[in-house]
Amino acid sequence: MVPIRDIAEALKMTVEWNNETRSILINKGIYTIRIDDNSYIKGKMIPVQLSEAPILKDNITYVPIEYFTEIQELIVNIDTSDTSRLYLYLAE
Repeated sequence: MVPIRDIAEALKMTVEWNNETRSILINKGIYTIRIDDNSYIKGKMIPVQLSEAPILKDNITYVPIEYFTEIQELIVNIDTSDTSRLYLYLAE
């Protein structure tokens, strides 16, 4: 699981929290994530289930890494050659 806000903002996406629905809107609602609901939405498409539902821990929302490949349609490369760190390289 990876922190959605940090990565999305690094990719120049807007991230908004809706406390009433416990959901996150990315890029003005193009992408919607609801906490504890394994249902990821892109625009008006049918929700997609991934390996895990997003979780909220210490006010940080985490999503499975495949969120970026399956929903955002980005390429993700993970370099684990340094076992003390995890590097993510995201490119369109």
